[in-house]
Amino acid sequence: MAGSAERIDLTYRDDLLSGVIGAHELRLSIDVPVSTSWARGTCGGAAIDARWRIGSNYEAVEVPARLEASLGGGRINLSATFSLHEIKHPSLVGATVGGEVATGVVSASVVPRGRDGRSVMIDGQWGDVAVAITAVAAVRMNDVGIMGTVGGERVAILAERSWSDYGTTHIRGHAPGPIGLTLLMAIGLLYFL
Repeated sequence: MAGSAERIDLTYRDDLLSGVIGAHELRLSIDVPVSTSWARGTCGGAAIDARWRIGSNYEAVEVPARLEASLGGGRINLSATFSLHEIKHPSLVGATVGGEVATGVVSASVVPRGRDGRSVMIDGQWGDVAVAITAVAAVRMNDVGIMGTVGGERVAILAERSWSDYGTTHIRGHAPGPIGLTLLMAIGLLYFL
């Protein structure tokens, strides 16, 4: 599915992520954070089907992850290896991400930023688009955000969980670039809340 995402205004509640990404209406059934699961729905009328598996940090310091998805007929195949300090201690040392999307190869490195363990820097390529972002989780874990650039344009996304509204999470911001990448960033924010 081609197109730029730009404006993001999403709500996640009761395993449903809904709202708008750019000019596209999104309805996605998804259960996060779960290590092995699936997501199904539509974005702008285009079908979304995704499956992922994230290894256990209780078994090895090199934790594998895999995502296979289709978005409007375009394939997204990603694999990653997360390196942890030690088994059962999920403090990130770094990660590598590789794979393919319709516009080419995906390649990225992930490194922790700061000593608090609440932020990471991600640098790489999503097909023909350069990505340089930082993801930051708040101290109380009620909000998490992404800032940086995608394709040389500014990105700013914030996810906030409201416990007074039964754990509903709102994801809002601006993210020009491929819709598949923007959707992955939004779901990533849900995963780490």
